[in-house]
Amino acid sequence: MTGLSDRLSALRREAGADTSATAVPPESGPAGSPGGLGSLRAEIERLSAVRTRATVRGRSRPSEDELAARLGGTVVSNGLVAVEHRLPLPAPHGRWAIRHEAAAYLESLGVPGCAALFLDTETTGLAGGTGTTAFLVGAARVDGDVLVLRQYLLTRFAGEPAMLDEVERFGAGADTLVTYNGKAFDLPLLTARYQLCRRTDPFAGRTHADLLHPVRRAFGRRWPDCRLASVEAHLLGFARPDDLPSAEVPAAWSRWLREGRADRLPAVLDHNRWDLLSLAALLPALAVAFSAPDEHGADIAAVARDRGDRIGASAAHELLAAHEDRLDDRGLLALAALARRRGDRAKALAIWGRLAARGHPEGLERLAKHAEHVERDLPAALALTLRLIELEPWREPHRRRFARLEARAARTDEESGPTSTRTAA
Repeated sequence: MTGLSDRLSALRREAGADTSATAVPPESGPAGSPGGLGSLRAEIERLSAVRTRATVRGRSRPSEDELAARLGGTVVSNGLVAVEHRLPLPAPHGRWAIRHEAAAYLESLGVPGCAALFLDTETTGLAGGTGTTAFLVGAARVDGDVLVLRQYLLTRFAGEPAMLDEVERFGAGADTLVTYNGKAFDLPLLTARYQLCRRTDPFAGRTHADLLHPVRRAFGRRWPDCRLASVEAHLLGFARPDDLPSAEVPAAWSRWLREGRADRLPAVLDHNRWDLLSLAALLPALAVAFSAPDEHGADIAAVARDRGDRIGASAAHELLAAHEDRLDDRGLLALAALARRRGDRAKALAIWGRLAARGHPEGLERLAKHAEHVERDLPAALALTLRLIELEPWREPHRRRFARLEARAARTDEESGPTSTRTAA
């Protein structure tokens, strides 16, 4: 009871109530009886509401209706404000445009689906777990030729159940979720919040396209990092005007919650809205980048590997062969491996020879293995392996191969010597 008593006193002080009189009910008494635990809880709830309306540090705290009007939204439930934007499609976003063919773009990335729900959250922290709350959930979906973008903002923690219900209703018709790093962060967080609010997770079992992963495949070796900001800078060509940094978003909401200051909340909603719009524009941008990687600075070898995994080796070979003059060493080795698998040994040897000529270890090793096992040319295999040892003297496999080849060459000499003598005799 001491903790509840202290909480009640704090609430009375914050609400401006008189704390001189005895305000704490006795510890005894059944819950719900006068002076019992139920009365104490009711008093705490009442004073919490008073505190919400009270002045904070000499300023009048805006009401939820006033806050909603400032944000261009409406109060949909106690503790919850919703803001909606409707964008006619196609909607320009940087060098790209958000279009309504989301299902076709998803299909080109190997993700089945008919209706997509773009999802992004702003949270009280990045640690995750039950102590982290999504105070703002932004969601967007295509409705005919319009992108409907809706943001649900908590004005106090009590609005969370209503927010989760609204998000579920808004995304009810979507069969595919589209996020950025949502598999690691947004979706596990929302799942935990639905469970804590004793609600069924509406997103469980739905197809999930986390676009961070195809971005990493296509551009992970090309960009310093694969944050959404890097996607906007390098691929989308979108610059945010006066964006609130992600690290400052939780503090902006905490400022509202603790001090009743809403001055930075519009910037929080702008930040979340741009996240969603960039996510929606990234879908067609990625689809095009995967179809023509050379035109958009993507890693051709990585895109070819992705095609091979999804479509088949022939598709990967076709892409690599069409861009052979632009391939890096990884791409050339991949093309050689596919050519050998198709029976085109001459092509594979030509590529390995080009790599070996400039001292590439794997090119030399492939030629050494070919000389030993296919051509049975031990002197050539020994010479190539010796070059490998000179390039990578720390690699024990090279030394073991050289020793094995030397031993085989010695045995061959011993076996061929007497035979030659007998023949001559």
